[in-house]
Amino acid sequence: MDTADSHRANLTIRASAKIHARLIEAAAWRGLSLNSFILQAAAKEADVILEQERVLRITADDAAILLGLLDHPPKPNAALARAFARRKERLSAAH
Repeated sequence: MDTADSHRANLTIRASAKIHARLIEAAAWRGLSLNSFILQAAAKEADVILEQERVLRITADDAAILLGLLDHPPKPNAALARAFARRKERLSAAH
């Protein structure tokens, strides 16, 4: 069993009687307990939101530009060269 599944946390929600009744009816139609129904619905919505926020969607033209930059990166400018030099100095001082 995954260690994330072996630890449980409680959730507490409050709903109007009207919403509670709707949820109970919907859960019954799916043959689920109210808790299971709410958890499944919330997890499904969380997956949708996380995919929207984590996945970067770009056009074909943007992908071509990005791949071109990866294949042929521009030469570092002076500011980047200074930043790398500072990083190298800090890493040397840490060891």
